[in-house]
Amino acid sequence: MDETRQYDVALAECRSYEDEAVEAALRSALQRINGLDFVKPGMRIAVKTNLVTAMKPETAATVHPAVICALTRILRELGAEVVFGDGPFFMRAGRSRPVVRSDIFPPAGGFFVSNI
Repeated sequence: MDETRQYDVALAECRSYEDEAVEAALRSALQRINGLDFVKPGMRIAVKTNLVTAMKPETAATVHPAVICALTRILRELGAEVVFGDGPFFMRAGRSRPVVRSDIFPPAGGFFVSNI
């Protein structure tokens, strides 16, 4: 692959959801799409997490928590304040079942999740 060419979409192989592997794969993919050069210290970055249902990560129904945690670490390294939000359909449909549970979505060091 031509490492000097920039892409609109990038994929990176990741053989496990171990923190180090996920972060390395995410950094590799971000590098191919001009990274996060737009992020400046003190920026507040909102990330839509696609938390559509309260299922365990192994079901692959939502973004894996390891990916969200890796992105959080990278953004914080760049000096950003990171907040996460989502507006799952079932919440809008009048159902109130929580999407985020501590047993399936471990904390990533102080960020919070809210419906926005």
